[in-house]
Amino acid sequence: MQTAPAEKQTRNSNSIATESLGRKGLTMPAVPAFQKQVAAPPPVQRKEDVEVIKGVPTGINTLPVQRQAIDVAIEGTEYGANADTLKTTGLGNCVAIIAYDAANQGAVMIHYNTMYAMDGEEYDPVSRKRAFKYKASEFDAVKATLAEKLTEKVPQANVRYTIAMGLEWSNVDQQTHTWKARHNLIIAMQTAFGVSPKLAAKTVTFTVANSSLVAS
Repeated sequence: MQTAPAEKQTRNSNSIATESLGRKGLTMPAVPAFQKQVAAPPPVQRKEDVEVIKGVPTGINTLPVQRQAIDVAIEGTEYGANADTLKTTGLGNCVAIIAYDAANQGAVMIHYNTMYAMDGEEYDPVSRKRAFKYKASEFDAVKATLAEKLTEKVPQANVRYTIAMGLEWSNVDQQTHTWKARHNLIIAMQTAFGVSPKLAAKTVTFTVANSSLVAS
């Protein structure tokens, strides 16, 4: 049995399809003419791939840094960069101590429980009660920790300190043993950090960009 040439088979096949469609009132769709492929143009190099924009190498985000409000938990410690704020709340007998760079490149805040610095009690002759004493050496350790954490992030930091006391230490009656305890606490912190507390509040915020500490 002879086999028809491939070309003839194709024509016959097309012919059958045309006839079949024709019986239904349809026509065979035209086959589009073959088009020669055109080589794709070479990729265009993006301008930012070959230039340095305003002195910033390609790949670095040149958009303004989004400010972050960083919450410092009770007995927690957090770092904030130039565009950030550090905030802590729940300050009662605790204090907020901040180590910051004088050039405003970064800061570290600790929410510190003053019970860890207690050094027994002493008799207060005014109130005739016993008042807490505090160790400056405990605050020396806090100072060293804060400075270490700050210089990890800002190696050339000119480290300074500022302090906020908790609300418990605000408007204390001088006739009470609490006033004497507050006095002892302030002396211990002055000895370690070389500064006096700026304010007393339940919630405080430190803005790194301008080194401001405010009640909030």
